[in-house]
Amino acid sequence: MNASGVTAIGASKVTNSQLATMAANTTKCNATAGTANPTDCTGATMRANIGLVIGTNVEAWDTDLDCLAGLSSTGVVSRTGSGTCSAGALAISGLATGTQDTVIGYWGSTTATAIAINNCTGALTYSTTTHTFGCNTTSGTGTVTSVTCFGSAITTTGTCATAATKSDQQTGTSTTAVVTPSQAQSHDSAIKAFAYATQSGGGVTNLKRYNLDIARTGTGTYTATVTTTNFDSANYACVINASKSGSIMFVAQTSISSTAIGFTVFIAPGFTASDPDNIAVICAGRQ
Repeated sequence: MNASGVTAIGASKVTNSQLATMAANTTKCNATAGTANPTDCTGATMRANIGLVIGTNVEAWDTDLDCLAGLSSTGVVSRTGSGTCSAGALAISGLATGTQDTVIGYWGSTTATAIAINNCTGALTYSTTTHTFGCNTTSGTGTVTSVTCFGSAITTTGTCATAATKSDQQTGTSTTAVVTPSQAQSHDSAIKAFAYATQSGGGVTNLKRYNLDIARTGTGTYTATVTTTNFDSANYACVINASKSGSIMFVAQTSISSTAIGFTVFIAPGFTASDPDNIAVICAGRQ
C-alpha cells in the first residue's frame, strides 16, 4: 500500500462480505458497448446483455406452451382449456361461425370468399359469368347438350326410352323401344326354341336346349316338347336334323301342335325307322 491506496490484493484475500454493497436483486455486469468498470445490473439488463429478452427473444413460461410441448399426435391443434390442447382432424363444429346459406370457395378468384346459396326446391345452378348460385325455375326443362337419346339431344323432361313389349317385338316397327332380355325372343325373326341331344341304347340326353326337350317314343320315333312358352298355334316351323356315323338318315315330321312336334328318323337304303346318334331341332314362330 502507498499514498495512492492499495495497488495489489493477494489472491483469495477479499471475501463477499468485504465487497461493496449491491442493489437488491442485481448482479455485476458491464452493460456498455465497450470496456468499463462493472456495475450493478438488474435481471432485465442481464437478459438484454445475453439476448434473452422475454417477449422478444424468448417466450415467457405458460401452461399452454407446456401442453404444446407435450403433444405427440399430428394435425390441427385445438386449445380445449387453460393448459389443455389436442391435435387431430378439425371437426365441422370447430369451424368459425359464418353467414347462413353461404358457401366458401374460390369463385372466379384465387382468394377464398363466401357467396350466398339460394334455398332451392329444385335444381341449384351456378353462373360462371357472375359467379353466383341460383335456382332452376323451369323444372328441369331445356336442352341438355351433354346427354343424348337415340342420336338426339334431350330437350324436354321425360323418359329417354321405353322397354319393348311383346307386341312391339311382333309388330317390329318401333325405332325407339329398347329390347330387354325378357322380350328378345318375341321378334318374329328370333329362334323360339332349340335342342341338341344324343341317343344311345334307347336313351336320349339333351345336351344343349332352350324351351325344348327331345324324348324318344319308340325306335326312330321322337317328340320335341316345348318346356316353357308354347307357340300361339301349330303354325310354326322347325328344322330337324338327325345323324349317325357312316349312315345316311332322313327325317319326316309326323305331328305338330302348339306344345310339341313329332318326327320319325329313317335310315337309307331301306328307309326303315332307326335311331340316330345325334338329333338337333330348331323352331321359329309366334308364341
